[in-house]
Amino acid sequence: MTITNKKLEVPFIKLDGAKSIKEAKKVLDKYSVIISIDQVNWKEKYPYKPEVSAQIAHSNHFIWILADIKENHIRAHTLKDYGDVWEDSCFEFFVQFPNQAKYINFETNCIGVSTASVRTGRNDSTPISKEDLKKFVRISSIEQKFTDIYNPNKMQDWKLLLGIPKNVLMKYFNLTKGPFPSELRANFYKCGDMTNAPHFLSWNPINTPECDFHVPEFFGELTLEDSEY
Repeated sequence: MTITNKKLEVPFIKLDGAKSIKEAKKVLDKYSVIISIDQVNWKEKYPYKPEVSAQIAHSNHFIWILADIKENHIRAHTLKDYGDVWEDSCFEFFVQFPNQAKYINFETNCIGVSTASVRTGRNDSTPISKEDLKKFVRISSIEQKFTDIYNPNKMQDWKLLLGIPKNVLMKYFNLTKGPFPSELRANFYKCGDMTNAPHFLSWNPINTPECDFHVPEFFGELTLEDSEY
C-alpha cells in the first residue's frame, strides 16, 4: 500500500467572522492558499471528476475554507443537520490533531446543511453537539433549500464558505489549555453518492481497494503559519 502525504502551508489571516462569501473572499483572495481536490481514487468505478478547488487560511479563531465547485448535477435533498448530506453535492473536511487516533469529519452539502462527528473509523462515531455545530460558519451561494438541478451538457457553479471554530476542535480533541496546534493532519473531499454521476474526489490521494474516506493514514499534513501580515 503506497501512502502519499501532501504538505500544505496554511496562511494566517485577520478574519474572525463573516456574514457573506463576498466579505470573506476579499481577504481570502489576498492571503489564502488554493488547493485542488482532484484525486479520482477509484477511477474504474467512479470516473466522474467535477472541478473542485478551495481557498484555505486560518485566523485566531477559525480555519477558513472557501470551496469553488463546478459539476453537472447540483443536488440537495437533505434539509436538516445530521442527515445524509454525503448523498447530495457535498464538500467534506476531515481533521486530526497530532498524536491522536481520533479525527473529526465535517460534511456539508451545497445548501449549508451539515453533519459532524468524532471518530476513530467509519464504524465508530460520536456526533458533536447541536450547540457546537451551530458555531460553524456555513454559507452557500445557493439560497434555495431543496435543490436538484441537472444539466449533462454544462458545468454549474456553486461556492461554499466554511469556518471551522478552533475552540470546538480543541474541545473534542480534549485540549483545554495551551495554544492551538500548528501541525494538523487532514483531507478535503468532494462527493455526491446520489447525484447523477456518483463521485469521490480527495485532495490527498487514497490508495485503498474500495471507496473509503475514513482512512486517516491517507490524510495530508497542514502547517498553520503563525506570522501575521
